[in-house]
Amino acid sequence: MASYRVVATHALRHQLLGAPPPVRGLVVGLVAALGVDPYSPSNAMHIGVIGDALAGVFAGGRGVLTYRVIESRRLLVLLDLRWV
Repeated sequence: MASYRVVATHALRHQLLGAPPPVRGLVVGLVAALGVDPYSPSNAMHIGVIGDALAGVFAGGRGVLTYRVIESRRLLVLLDLRWV
C-alpha cells in the first residue's frame, strides 16, 4: 500500500513555528505514522473525531493534531495543532 502525501495548512505551519521543540518532534513522528495509515491508533497516539476531521491525541492527552483524509487523492491534510 502506498503512503499518503501530507500537506499542512498555513495556520498549522504557523502553530508549529511557535511550538516548543519537543512538541514539534512529537508532531514529526506522528505525521510519519499517519502518512502510512491515518486511521490506525498507535502507542503514541489515540485517534478520535472532531466535527468532520480526525484527531490524533498524543502526549498523554496534552496535544491534539486534527487532520482530514482525502482518499481519492491519498492525501492527508494537517489542519490544527493544540497542546497544553
